[in-house]
Amino acid sequence: MRAKTTNVYETLRARFAAGEYAPGYKLPSERTLVEELGIGRTPLYGRCVLVSSPRDSCGSSETAKEAHRVLRTALRAACREKLSSRNVAQVVPAPQVEPRELCPWSLDESLAFLEAARSNPLYPAFVLAVALGLHHGEILGLQWRDVDLDGEL
Repeated sequence: MRAKTTNVYETLRARFAAGEYAPGYKLPSERTLVEELGIGRTPLYGRCVLVSSPRDSCGSSETAKEAHRVLRTALRAACREKLSSRNVAQVVPAPQVEPRELCPWSLDESLAFLEAARSNPLYPAFVLAVALGLHHGEILGLQWRDVDLDGEL
């Protein structure tokens, strides 16, 4: 049994190192991982907690925190359904995420970007992002009723 869990650890670690699970990437579901790796849920949980450790050099702390959250939630559901007797993810502290320093573009960088993107079909969205500081979700949620051309907005 130990060889199987070691194989899971090495496989997941290699995937993180290869960039398959990049920062911000949505991790595969528990069911997908269990099927791909040919193991049960319990070995998967233990190995994922080890792999997602921020001390591990093969992923960001954001990815590790997301992996911990997914595992904790999945184990909570497994305990609720009486598939597991204990949620080991609650014993392991969530990795700490270091705040990133924001580096906004200068005016020259913003203008250079907009000039380079002028022929892109998403150019109007880029202008909104640069000029108004809108996030992509806010831009994608805009509708014509949100636009007030008479009020110059």
